[in-house]
Order: sequence, then structure tokens, then C-alpha cells
Amino acid sequence: MTTIDLNYSYEQIHLGQDITDANTFDQKYEVKYSSALTAAFDMTGAVKVDLKSTWASRTAETSTIAPTLELEVKGAQTAFKASYQSTQDTTGQYLETGEITTYSYNMSTEFQMTQPYLPEFKLKLDRKRDFQLQTADGTTLGAEFQMKKDIYGVRLEFDLKQERTDQLLPKTPPTRRRTGRAR
Repeated sequence: MTTIDLNYSYEQIHLGQDITDANTFDQKYEVKYSSALTAAFDMTGAVKVDLKSTWASRTAETSTIAPTLELEVKGAQTAFKASYQSTQDTTGQYLETGEITTYSYNMSTEFQMTQPYLPEFKLKLDRKRDFQLQTADGTTLGAEFQMKKDIYGVRLEFDLKQERTDQLLPKTPPTRRRTGRAR
């Protein structure tokens, strides 16, 4: 299955003598493939690309590129899903500011199992990294565990979630100072 979604919008605001305009062009492309792996498991794979551009007369031009790759294997009692998404946002040069580009990478895996006599459980692991060249670098690691079980009409649930974020700033070279008098 292939999906293409294109969207263009134009906005104009009049405030007295000031006229502000904005143009946005969104493009979304997706290719999805589904197949039976065995009699018990089905597989779905997808590749998606989202593109977005915004430009106006009084602001910097911005653009976003976001490709995604997904793979999912499902059965009657188990499921596994892995996905990877990358995003690049660029804001162009405007007045005194230079071009700024930020990057984001997100990888996640999810495993779920439902057995008739065992508790239903789900395990999800995430890793996300956001950075901007020579400015900031941050990584977030997440883990989530859920268990559910119905016993004699009473539902017992257990949820555990842990997340850790590390922020790094780029190293700056040491500065040298010379002191003394000129001759």
C-alpha cells in the first residue's frame, strides 16, 4: 500500500498597515507492506517520509525532514514492534541570526505477550537523542514495564516506568591569556 498526502496552505494577516504572510507545504509519503510469515505470525513493514517547508516575508524559512522505519510482527498472543525515526529541522538565516539545524533520533522497541493463564505483560524500550551542532546534546533512555491480570473479576495492574536524561554541552577549547606590559 502506498500513500501520498500533499497539503499547501497560505495565511495572510492584516494589522493596520502591517501585512504578515506565511506559506506552508506539507508532504507525507508512506509505503507499507504486509505479509503472513507463518500460519501464526503476520509481518508489517513501513517506510514513511514527512517533509515540511514554511516560508514568510518577515521570518526565517524553516524546513523539516522526518523519515521513519517500522517493523511489526504480530501473532494471536505475542507482538513485537521496532521503529526508528530521524528528524532534521533547519531554520534559515534571517536578519542577524545564522542558520540553525537541530537533529533528533528516536529508536523504540516494544514486546507484548498475552497468555491464557499468565499475566498480560508489555515491555517497551526507548532511546532518543536530540542535538544541535556545537550547542547542545541530550540523550533520553526510557524503559516501561506493564503487567495486568484479572483474578475472579478483580483486575490487578502493575506499571513501572523509568527514564533518564543526560545533557551534554560541547567542550570549549581553553582560552589563553597573556599578561604583561608592552615594551
